[in-house]
Amino acid sequence: MLYALVVACFFFVTSFDVYGQDVTPEPDPSLIEETATPAPPPTATMPEPVPTDEVITPAMRSVSVSDSYSGLDSWGTVNISGGEFRSNSNNAIENRGPMTVDGVLFQDNHDPESGGAIYNSGNLHVSNSIFLNNWAHLFGGAIRSQGTTHVTSSVLRMNHVDDPTCGKGGAIFGSATITQSCIADNVTTGTGRDIEGESSVPNAAGNWWGAADGPYVGPGTGSGDSYSGDSYLPFLTEPVGGCSLPGLVAVGQALEITWGNPIDITLSATGGVAPYTYSIGQPHAEAHALKEL
Repeated sequence: MLYALVVACFFFVTSFDVYGQDVTPEPDPSLIEETATPAPPPTATMPEPVPTDEVITPAMRSVSVSDSYSGLDSWGTVNISGGEFRSNSNNAIENRGPMTVDGVLFQDNHDPESGGAIYNSGNLHVSNSIFLNNWAHLFGGAIRSQGTTHVTSSVLRMNHVDDPTCGKGGAIFGSATITQSCIADNVTTGTGRDIEGESSVPNAAGNWWGAADGPYVGPGTGSGDSYSGDSYLPFLTEPVGGCSLPGLVAVGQALEITWGNPIDITLSATGGVAPYTYSIGQPHAEAHALKEL
């Protein structure tokens, strides 16, 4: 019994004295449990960072936005190429940053205050675009500009503001530069003008105003759309692409002709447009047969 106790104690003692020396027993290799060394964690390869001076610009192509409440609200740099904005309320676009618009149709958009198609307080460049029948109650039927606006090679037609007292800028109100564009058939109710500035006069030289004698600036000036300022010369005397000549209207005119005898009719449009000649020729066989009934 004593021997068993001594053996048991021997296994639990790890250090003891033999003739005055400190001896630590060597471990039995067969009792050592091998432990695998863990592999190092995988190292992720990160992409190179984008240089701080490189600007990533979102580009929108062939955009179509319609029947929405405030179509596009932009704070950053945006380029829009192609597409259309139709029948949107509270501005089709509200822009606060750098924006370019090229080849876009804006039609039937409106706002209860300002900027039926675009309200701009940033830096806006518009080219090759059409603004048709957009309206606002107070300022800028098509565009309200409180930033920098450049419009070139575009069409501004049939836009309007309808406030009879304060309405200004049936087409554009605010700071703007407009060139090589068609400005025609816009309506400003009240004493405002179709193109009118706020703190500065819009630069509107080199445009077609819907009449060959230029814009209406005051008594004795042209018969085209109205403009407030003196930066409209020279103006175009022929329409640019996408802007037809003014329609011809005959008022209280009665015309009688003899059957089968064509005649020439000369009508003159206002605005100094050269007369047109129309010829009434032989009717179609269907019309001739109808007459004989």
